[in-house]
Amino acid sequence: MKVSIIGRKICFIAIITSLLTYTLYAEPTASVNNEFVSYEPYEYEEFPAWMHKARRAESLFIGSLPLTYGAVTIAANLFFVNTADVLSHDDYFLRIGISAALSLGIILIDFVLGELHNEQQ
Repeated sequence: MKVSIIGRKICFIAIITSLLTYTLYAEPTASVNNEFVSYEPYEYEEFPAWMHKARRAESLFIGSLPLTYGAVTIAANLFFVNTADVLSHDDYFLRIGISAALSLGIILIDFVLGELHNEQQ
């Protein structure tokens, strides 16, 4: 028995609606005796220095990846416009790899500049 596209859409909408209404009526998990637990920020000394550096590197990598991917794609399109070759979808992973390498380069530059700044202080 085939299910029509409209039937699938109605089923999908019904599932999403039931999940959303459940979240509206669910009791908050952060409450204790109907009193919300206050937020306590982390202390700076709570984590070692290498964890702060790793978190910064992760944020820089994830943040710079879309920018480097866009730059690599634009550069590749400019390069291949002059030739008869056109980028295919197979080159997607190559562009991702080059973008990741550039993002790692940004992380290394940031790390070196940070260490030089720490030595001067």
